[in-house]
Amino acid sequence: MSVEAFCECGHLNEVPDTLAGGIVNCAACGRATQVPGLRDHYWTALKLAAAVGWALVTAWAYTAAGLPGALIAAVGGALALFVLSRML
Repeated sequence: MSVEAFCECGHLNEVPDTLAGGIVNCAACGRATQVPGLRDHYWTALKLAAAVGWALVTAWAYTAAGLPGALIAAVGGALALFVLSRML
């Protein structure tokens, strides 16, 4: 299978799916081109587990501390998920 990576020059590069989430050189112009996608299935599972954990902590904070606790947990969890999504 292959993944499509579009370069800024407009060229379509087809690369192996093992390079998903990485960087390749464009075949037409030689520029570094980001290949969309995740590198492995464990990373997807980790992000899913983090999202479920975030929802559970937010629900627990609401029952324990009311709305202010839930808002703090939701904002903190959203920030953590954002950072986690940018780590690759």
